[in-house]
Amino acid sequence: MTTTSTIKTLVIIAMTACFSMIFLNESGAIAVTFPQMQQALNLSNGAINWVMNGFLLTAATLLLLGGKLADHYGRRKIFMIGLTLFLIASTICACSQNTWMMISGRVLQAIGASLIYPSGSALISMNFPKNEFAKAYGTIMGFAYLFVAFGPFIGGLFTDLLNWRWIFWINVPISALCLFLAISAMPKDITSPNPPPLDIKGLITFIIGLGALVVALMEGDQFGWGSLSTVGLFVIAIIFLGLFAKIELTSTEPLLQLRLFKNKAFLAGNIIFPCTAACFTALVFWAIWLQQTFHYSPIMAGVAMIPATAISLVMLRVSGAWGSQSGPNKPMLLGSLLLVLGVFWIAVTANAQSYLLLFWGFLLFGFGTPLIIPNSIGIIMHSVEPEQHGVASGVYLTLQHVAFSLGFAVLAAVITTYNDHALTHLVQTTPSYSGIELQQIHVLLAGKNTITQLGAAALNDLKQTAVAIYTQAFSYGMAAIGIFALMTLVFSLSYSLSHPRK
Repeated sequence: MTTTSTIKTLVIIAMTACFSMIFLNESGAIAVTFPQMQQALNLSNGAINWVMNGFLLTAATLLLLGGKLADHYGRRKIFMIGLTLFLIASTICACSQNTWMMISGRVLQAIGASLIYPSGSALISMNFPKNEFAKAYGTIMGFAYLFVAFGPFIGGLFTDLLNWRWIFWINVPISALCLFLAISAMPKDITSPNPPPLDIKGLITFIIGLGALVVALMEGDQFGWGSLSTVGLFVIAIIFLGLFAKIELTSTEPLLQLRLFKNKAFLAGNIIFPCTAACFTALVFWAIWLQQTFHYSPIMAGVAMIPATAISLVMLRVSGAWGSQSGPNKPMLLGSLLLVLGVFWIAVTANAQSYLLLFWGFLLFGFGTPLIIPNSIGIIMHSVEPEQHGVASGVYLTLQHVAFSLGFAVLAAVITTYNDHALTHLVQTTPSYSGIELQQIHVLLAGKNTITQLGAAALNDLKQTAVAIYTQAFSYGMAAIGIFALMTLVFSLSYSLSHPRK
């Protein structure tokens, strides 16, 4: 018979493996593989953007539903369904031969992740009493965050030594192991005979509203920013997100507890933390840009990003201790200032194409973000009563994923719009480039030459010009994401002034 201590150990192993796997699939680990994936599958820049945001948007819209389903039908059951979907989806991604197969696999991955994450967190709380929960959860997340910090390096390692498809194949044995542990060791569900009703209206309006907003941002350049399609999508987003807010404020069992935002501290924390999360989407474009501009291998791109990622492992501990001792104001303010300086430093120095200059921006980013994250979450959790901690964590986790999706959409919109317009102008005004399509230039930068009508010298000139254009687009994108960084600084300052340390 399995003892209680053995079950706890197996739960820690299973959840560490699951959360690590999910973090790898929504972080820079995937981004490092994009140039090779783009080359192998002949993906456009727009398609490669959807490979990432298809995951982020789906997770953002379904995360709250995952938690509700776990409460309705049992945490263990929903956890196992999520793992099964993730295993199937990862196999689809690993075997992908075209755009739609890859994006479909990523969306299915996100559906699985939206079931795994909330049900897995609930399983931890079920198997560990209150006095052990914080230690268990801290241990699990501490190990899992290693895969966030070293994600770009791990993705580069797989791509260089094996193949980009292995970043997906590795999920198959991990999912299978976790399924085995769930079946063999975790106690069966005990569900309530009268669970609260699902907020279906809220879910539908949230999915339509957020989906329309993200599609409008990401496809606005393709449709035309003033076109009926783009304007219509923005109007749909406003209408349905407004309806969602109305439904949530009047529902007895809302999907998202909007009433909590009447608390100013809760509101501030839920702006500061998601805006910081939005800045993390820059890592995806760093990974691509470093390979296309500096001609780094995937593993070298991962190593180059370590100052922005791995240092956070040390700083998270420092940040937590500092916040516990003196309150969240000072570390959060300093972190926000460093984040702003780091993002805009990268934006300003990108055109120099010097890693030595970029290093300092990465370092500022790496020092700044961990000073903000635990302290902003602390503000959120301490602004509500203990019995509301579960609801509060659901809110900030959902907003985190919404911010990931929106931050990525904004970056993709700015970079794609400038890059494609400048390349179109180049092709149209250079007679020797007549007949060359943008897709061919995109794939050329990813490392595959499909432009056969140009000689070696002309091809090299085109590639250098395209790199310069993409670098300028990247610079503008970093400036755009800097708006989110500035918001963290403004609201950190506002919170500090309204909540001085006593």
